[in-house]
Formats: sequence, C-alpha cells, structure tokens
Amino acid sequence: MAHSTTTDTLEAPKSLLDIFPPVRKSHIMNCAFATWHPIYRPITPKARTIPLTPEFMSYLREDGIVLPDDEDQITTLSDSDTESDDETEDDEGDGETPPQRVLNPTERFPELHQKIKTTMRELGGSVAPKLNWSAPKDAAFMTATNTLECRTPGEVYLLLKSSDFVTHDLEHAFRDCTDDPYSDDADEDSITAASADLSITTTTATTTTTTTTTATTTDSPRPAKLTQETIPYHLILRKWFAINPSLEFRVFVSSRRILAITQRDLNHYDFLPALRPSFIAAITAFFTEHLAPTFPDPDFVFDVYLPHATPLRVWLIDINPFAPRTDAILFSWVELLRLRNGDEGQEREVEMRLVGRDDPEAYQFASQQYSASKLPRDVVEVGLEGEEAVWEFARSGNGSGNGGGGGSGGGGGGGGDGRKGTWSESG
Repeated sequence: MAHSTTTDTLEAPKSLLDIFPPVRKSHIMNCAFATWHPIYRPITPKARTIPLTPEFMSYLREDGIVLPDDEDQITTLSDSDTESDDETEDDEGDGETPPQRVLNPTERFPELHQKIKTTMRELGGSVAPKLNWSAPKDAAFMTATNTLECRTPGEVYLLLKSSDFVTHDLEHAFRDCTDDPYSDDADEDSITAASADLSITTTTATTTTTTTTTATTTDSPRPAKLTQETIPYHLILRKWFAINPSLEFRVFVSSRRILAITQRDLNHYDFLPALRPSFIAAITAFFTEHLAPTFPDPDFVFDVYLPHATPLRVWLIDINPFAPRTDAILFSWVELLRLRNGDEGQEREVEMRLVGRDDPEAYQFASQQYSASKLPRDVVEVGLEGEEAVWEFARSGNGSGNGGGGGSGGGGGGGGDGRKGTWSESG
C-alpha cells in the first residue's frame, strides 16, 4: 500500500476573520449615520447631524477632560480644573515655567459649541449623542441619571471623551477592512466592478428609488481616498426619549434578504413569544418597503424599535456593518454565515430568537453593563486635578477600588452597541 511522502498535519483552526467575507471601507462608510440618515429620515427618530471641525477632533483625541465654563450642570469636574489652575499660579515662584493654559470649548471652538447648544434647544433640551457609528453607552455611568441623556454641551463632551466606543470610531474605524473601490489606491477593475454593482442596485429599484439611491452615492460625505485620517466625522444628537428595551431588535441582511432577527436586550420578557409572528411580519414588511431596494450594500445589519407592541410601528434606529465587529447577540457569526451560504436562492422562514425563560442570558436586570470601561467618579475627578492629586489619593487608601467600576481599558473593542464590546449602537 502506497503511503504519501508528506507528513499529514492538522490545520490550525481558522479565526472568524479568516472565514468572513472581506469587509470594504466603503461598506463601513455606508453605515455611518450621516451617510444613510438623509435617505431614511422619515422612518427614524428625530435627530440632527453636525459636521465636526479639526479643533473639535483634536479635543476629543486629547488626554484629560476640559469642560465649558458657561454652564452650571456639570460643576464638579470643571471646578477641579479651576482649583488645579489656582495651585499652579501659587507655585509660580519656584522658578519653573508654568504649564500652558488649556482653552475650554467655549474658547477653542466657539461657533461649533454654540451650534451644539442651539441644536439641543431645537430638539427640546435633552438629547442622546453619538459619533459616526457609536454611542458612548459605556460612559453613561458618568452622568447623574446613568443614561445617555444630555442637557448641556458639557455633558455631551464628557460622554464622548470618556467612551472607549467613541475612541474606536476615532482610531480604528477601518480595522480589518480591505481597500475599497473609492480609494485612490484601488485598481481600475475594482472601480469598474463597484460601478456595476451600483448600476444593478439602481435598475432593480423603482423610479423613485433610483433618484434616492443616486443621491446617496453622489452626495454622501465620502472622501476620494478612504483612510482613518480622511473620515468626515459628525456629531449626532438625537431627541431624547425613553426606549422600552424589550422592543428593540437587530436584523441581519444578506443578498437583500433577511437572514435572522434577534432580541437586543438580554432579559426574558413573558409577552414577547406570543408576538413573534407579528414582529417578523412587521419587520419584514418594513425592510422590503424601505431598505431592501435602497441601501447601497446587499449585506448589512440594522436595528429597529417598535414603540408599542400593538399597533405595530417600526422605527429605524441604526445601520451596522455586516462584519464580526457587530454583535450577533443571540446568534453567532458562524451560524449566520452558514445560513447565508446554505440558503442561497432558497426561500425560508425568518428565524427570530428571543431570550427564553431558562436561558443563561435571562434575568440580567441587576448586571453591570460596560463594567470594563468604568471608573468610580471620585477617581475620575481626582485625575482631573493633576498628578499630585492622584498620588495623594492613592496614598490615602481611597483608590483601593471601593465604589465599583473596573479598569479604564477594554470594553470598547468596537463601538456603540456596547454588547460584548462591539461596534454599533442604536442609541
């Protein structure tokens, strides 16, 4: 019996990134709020999009938190900065050069600061902020209400600068992505193929849809060359309203067909299973009418909210990349890829997963979300007072970890959704 001269070896298990279809930078940009919101504004909660200036982007990326001096709500963190400045002035006689004074937002970007104040008033005074893709849910513990509700620009800035999810938007938006056909580095074949894809999308839609889709691809804020440095960033301010978490769902789409639907909140609700058929019908009809013919990419993930279990009305909350960075919640991405590859060209019933009564995920009401991103408030406040204050705080024994929180790292991994440190947030 003949034997192979080569030694048989076991292949190393492939990671999810190895088996996942390539994710283009253009797909990430298509999922940015400022790109899709103009088309779907009538089916989304009230929101405003504000282009961000280079000065504001530098402010977000800098260490430390300097808040506006023209508002009263958040005085604790601002006051600590003032005390630190006073101490510096008293010590100027020691011969050392005093540190340069840091401008607060009212001085550094006054026009943008005023624009944010005006927009918040237009939206009723209370808003929930997010960046291009992510909401700072991991930093909600910094607010008095433990929510994303902001009533002043200072609260908006505090959440954005304290969030790992927002940092992901700023530094790693194109992580694990391939060159996209809109890039100056893309070859001619890629650009031709992309143009063909857009043509197909346009011709399959109605005449009205064709106009809308064309506007999306020509007017969207996308630079000619897509790099982390050339991303146009926007601040999104949504009118604040209390969401019933039991009625939030995530929908996975492949080849313009719904693959699966999952409950977003990881708690069991007794009333949901009986409404499953109604939810599937309402979400499918919503997708078929509004998203299937118009969204530029055939594969994507979107989040919806049904304000009332009955009568059913569907709101579009967010659109996320069809990529491992987006949390699959009650599914796994391996399951979703199998559904995608196994059912091509076949009609099948949409699977909707809800948290069951006996599921390990159920009854999470007392659990701490985003704990890896949390620090006790007193630790944060001391950190704003400078290095000496931090050392004194540590020596006093107050920094031993009492008061909850976790490390300041981790947690982000992606942004906004906040579940398992993933990318997108419907906030």
